[in-house]
Amino acid sequence: MKKIFFYTIIFIFIYTIAFFLNFFSFRHYLNSDNDNNEARKRYIAYRTESLKKISLEKYKPITFPKYFHQKEIRKKFVTNFIPFNSVPYRNVFLCDEGYGMIKYKSDRFGFRNNDKNWDNLLQGFKIMIVGDSFAQGQCVHDKYYINNILSTKFSKKVNIYNLASAGNGTAINSSIISNFTEIIKPDIMLIILFSNDQNDKISNPFFAQSKKTLNNYFMYQDEKPFLSEEVLNTLLETEKYIIKMNEKNKSFSNFSFFEKLKKYILLKHTINNLTGLYNSMFFKLPKSTKYFIDLASQTCSGKCKLIFTYIPPSEYWSKEPLANKYEEKIKEYLENSELNYLDLSKIINASDVSNYAPMGPHLSNSGYQKISTAIYEKINQVNGIN
Repeated sequence: MKKIFFYTIIFIFIYTIAFFLNFFSFRHYLNSDNDNNEARKRYIAYRTESLKKISLEKYKPITFPKYFHQKEIRKKFVTNFIPFNSVPYRNVFLCDEGYGMIKYKSDRFGFRNNDKNWDNLLQGFKIMIVGDSFAQGQCVHDKYYINNILSTKFSKKVNIYNLASAGNGTAINSSIISNFTEIIKPDIMLIILFSNDQNDKISNPFFAQSKKTLNNYFMYQDEKPFLSEEVLNTLLETEKYIIKMNEKNKSFSNFSFFEKLKKYILLKHTINNLTGLYNSMFFKLPKSTKYFIDLASQTCSGKCKLIFTYIPPSEYWSKEPLANKYEEKIKEYLENSELNYLDLSKIINASDVSNYAPMGPHLSNSGYQKISTAIYEKINQVNGIN
């Protein structure tokens, strides 16, 4: 008993020191990084006000696949398949970062596409886009959406299937590539990577799902693909749950008292700093990213032409200390694998705020025009046109 008491006292003593070090270092961090924290506060305040103006009777929040990262949601609603798309044929609101709230009607798989394209799978030149919120066109209107810019540049002689959603990383996108490539049979597969893709762990259940053949995920009517009833019901039930949760938390803010307290108690700032220090010294390309790149290469091999891109995060709006290292390792891995790479960091200067939205971290109208033009030229190059 004396030993237990002694070790308990030692533990409390060490934890108390660690707690106060964590507390004061976090306070110093908040004060020393004023630009980034001020930007985040502006972003959250603006986005929260925009959300208050939305009528949930006319528009629904998007049931992003990222919600299925949560074990609680998977336990409640998932049976055989973890959905990697959103609710179909929905009038949805996306986001507002200075250009007004973006709204659209989702296609038959819940993506931001012209639904008629799914009826033309046997016709024309097909481009399949895989990525996250940047690829999805957050937060710009249709005129500056990558689908429409590319379509105009190709004189509308292409069918574009954009399978991107906010929060999609290499895990979710592995399931997307494994299951949609055979349906679309694209001529070009365009993959848009971002710095937070490095956060996906290889243990993520979406990776395991990408290795399976999901025969009953889709159904066909007149040889045209649609979601199966099972997947649709999972999405609809999850949508109700998300809406209910949004009503309880009518803000994107994570600066609540309990969130702050949890960061202090769990020593999150100290742990993150130590992890960041280790990663900056011994950074390696995550196994999850390697798996994703290899999967895309194998899936596309002999069937389509594959192009990888990377969008740099804003130095003002975002804080991604390992972004440059991650991009370097991606380039190195793609070069060794002899895969096509378009370096968008040469097109988008991360320190130039005009490349990013007026009130948020995604690209501005001109930023999307720049990357779409570069992608158009790269597609032509890969196809031997230029």
